[in-house]
Amino acid sequence: MSDPAEYADTWIRDGGQGQGEAFDELATRWLDDFAARGVEAVGFGVVTLRRPVAGAPTLRRIEDRREPLRQPLGPHLLDALRAHDLLAGCDDTALLARRWQVAADVTEERHHRPGERRTRW
Repeated sequence: MSDPAEYADTWIRDGGQGQGEAFDELATRWLDDFAARGVEAVGFGVVTLRRPVAGAPTLRRIEDRREPLRQPLGPHLLDALRAHDLLAGCDDTALLARRWQVAADVTEERHHRPGERRTRW
């Protein structure tokens, strides 16, 4: 999430208007527009569209991410789509027969009450 001034600054600079009167004029227009619409913060999102080869769409994934996204994002999205396609093509037998491996970036977090003994699974 960005406050409106940070958001406007990012896009004005990305548009090549990084300084001077042009920047000031654009920033004023952005901030006036945000104020008129009651904008208090701006979130970022990613939309990935993909037409299924056949049949109805099989994927709808919505995530609420509050932390910065790791860049570049493209390889991660490609991995996620490949994983979806693999799972969509598996029946129960194929799913159980597959040898699964945890990705290197996966972490585990556990919570225990103070003094509680860990139990094995």
